[in-house]
Amino acid sequence: KERNRLEIENSVIDARDQENRKYLDNIAEGLVLIDRDYRISEQYSRYVETLFATSEIAGRSFAEFIYPDPSDQQLRDELEQFLGMIFENTSTEMEMIMSINPLSEKKVTVGAGDDRREIIFGTNFQRVMGDDGSVERVMAIFEDRTDIVHTQEELESERERYKSDIEHIATLLKTGPDAYSD
Repeated sequence: KERNRLEIENSVIDARDQENRKYLDNIAEGLVLIDRDYRISEQYSRYVETLFATSEIAGRSFAEFIYPDPSDQQLRDELEQFLGMIFENTSTEMEMIMSINPLSEKKVTVGAGDDRREIIFGTNFQRVMGDDGSVERVMAIFEDRTDIVHTQEELESERERYKSDIEHIATLLKTGPDAYSD
């Protein structure tokens, strides 16, 4: 009887896991869960693999995942300090903590060889609370902003060119037709 009950419970858990995996495989945002040791759990969206051009995600230190270059140790330490604030300062509003988010807009190079490319992403963090009111995990939500930032840069360039053209036209209008005849 007990074995049948456990088999039914396991079937229900497996069905939930499969359902969650479907969502994580099809969502167009990068989601990772970070444990209290700042390691990425097995639960993450497949979009993270696409965004960061790697399938080596689960079990890695979050800071080393973002900053794989060993020379970036100071940046790793700052990121872990930020994560520590999210985990430990539960009385502080997330909005205030997010105001110092070191990954609000980050430019990194991902991939290798011919697949090497630069991406710009923003990261939002959410606490996953336990029943006792403590933070069990932190969810990092990645948004690819590469195209948005490049479009903004192009718009700014166009704006500057337009401003320069207007200044030239204004100068020509001020000099009048006599300047042309000379």
